[in-house]
This record gives sequence, structure tokens and C-alpha cells, in this order.
Amino acid sequence: MLHTAVLPAHKEWAGLLSNLRYVVVDEAHMYSGAFGAHVASVLRRLRRLAAMYGGGGFRFACCSATLGNPRELFCRLTGAGAGGASGEPLLVVDWDGSPRGRRQLVLWNPPLSAQPTCIPEGKGVPQPEDEQP
Repeated sequence: MLHTAVLPAHKEWAGLLSNLRYVVVDEAHMYSGAFGAHVASVLRRLRRLAAMYGGGGFRFACCSATLGNPRELFCRLTGAGAGGASGEPLLVVDWDGSPRGRRQLVLWNPPLSAQPTCIPEGKGVPQPEDEQP
């Protein structure tokens, strides 16, 4: 939406660009390779246009649940240095504070037995009594 409607017609969106406070990038782990490079270019262009209209002090919020290096991706994707786009320190939230019930991990190794199973005759592991002399 940004690259087709807002950025090319930035004069019409000057009010939004001058009052921009937050830009949320969801599923940030998806923006890698050539696609990530294009998204990074769009976000940098957005930052330049917002600054041109006096609203360059907005913050990026990048969200991803499956990311191993969030700080590095954020910096590459948004063009921010270690201090963020506006010089503020970057905050990486890498803990989960959502409530959940108690968990238990149970491992069970069932004993081998000669009891009948749903495995067709001759298709399973041969049992000692099945072997013929």
C-alpha cells in the first residue's frame, strides 16, 4: 500500500506524513533477500518523506515470533543504527510474558510385547514365538 498509493502521491498524504508517530512492521522475519531489500527501500523512502513534511520523529515497531537476530534485522530493514531511527536506544523484547498453565513433559517407552496389534500379520517386527526352527 505504501509503495503504490502513499509514497507516489506524498503531497496528498502530507497531513499523515507530518503527524506520523508509529510504523508497525508485522512478521518481520518474512522480509529477507530481494523482497527484504525492497521493503527496506520503501521504509527508508517513507522516513525521508516524513522528515520532508516535518514528521520524521516516528518510531518503528517490528514484530516477529520466529527471529534469531531481531536487532540486526531491525537495523537492516529500517536503516536505523544502533540508536534507532531517531537516536533512541533500540529495545528488543525477547521474552514472553503471556499467561499459561503449568506444563509437564512426559516420555514413555512402551515395553515390547507379543500382544496382538493393529499391524497386519507378517508386517511387523518378528516375535520370538513367530520364528520357526
